[in-house]
Amino acid sequence: MNELAQYVKQVLKDDPLFLETIDDSIEKRVSYHVKRLRKALKLTQADLAEKMGVKQPFVARIESGKNNISIRKLAELAQVLGVDPMDLVRPIYTLGHPDTVVRLIVNRRFRIMAVNPGGVRYFGRPQLELVHTLLSHESPFRRAAEQVFQTGEPAVATPVEGMTIEARPIRNGRGQVIGAELTYVR
Repeated sequence: MNELAQYVKQVLKDDPLFLETIDDSIEKRVSYHVKRLRKALKLTQADLAEKMGVKQPFVARIESGKNNISIRKLAELAQVLGVDPMDLVRPIYTLGHPDTVVRLIVNRRFRIMAVNPGGVRYFGRPQLELVHTLLSHESPFRRAAEQVFQTGEPAVATPVEGMTIEARPIRNGRGQVIGAELTYVR
């Protein structure tokens, strides 16, 4: 499996904007944010547990959403992760509900590798029909992706018809841009 396909697989598993439904209970919020922040810091569950002075299964239960933790432990967890405790309980949908946010992942050939429910609504076509289709040349999403592929840097596409598309490069292990993540909040 190539690196972009692995990235897409992980995003489809972890990014709430690609899920049809998600439990937005306080336990699931903490679970989602702890897992996201731990991975961003490149820590294992065991590393995080060690920094907190607890055992790894405790962290695993938090990340599964099956463990209620005390406010004291929540504050300690936030400190270890370097965030405000409120960041661990904020809603999972920080950009908006999946139906109102268009999120696409495209490869260098401008083929759609993944599309969320908001993208399906925006394009008015089923997900299976959209995946592996080419973005048309006049598409604002393609223009945003082109900017990322040309510069290798995140970009904000020129607003077209009042829309602003944020584009972020996806890099492989050698630092080469292999794809782009495109987001438009309606």
